[in-house]
Amino acid sequence: DLRAYCDYLTEQVSSLKQSVETANEFEEILKKQIDDQQSRLDVVEKLRAAERRTAAAEVAALEHRVATVRRQLSEQRAAEDEEDEEVERLLRAAAVSRSTAAAAPDSLRPRLDGEDDEGSAA
Repeated sequence: DLRAYCDYLTEQVSSLKQSVETANEFEEILKKQIDDQQSRLDVVEKLRAAERRTAAAEVAALEHRVATVRRQLSEQRAAEDEEDEEVERLLRAAAVSRSTAAAAPDSLRPRLDGEDDEGSAA
């Protein structure tokens, strides 16, 4: 009777040892899966960080380009304003010259029709 009970306990211990061994193997498998997934997550995070850096660099480049174009437009507008002022100045000077020429006596006006001072054709 005692012998049968001892054999029963031995079988139970052996079964428990097998269960513990199986549980340890399962734990190792799970640890490996967790490590693999963590490695994948690390790679994904590195890729996202690289994408963020790339996007930030692209934004900076675009902002620089916008600033450059704005500066060029401002310089172009300033140059056009200067040209407009020069044209206005020349138009005013021409108007003054025309009014001065119109007010001058005939003897001071330049001869454009080919006549000499006597009024006869050359």
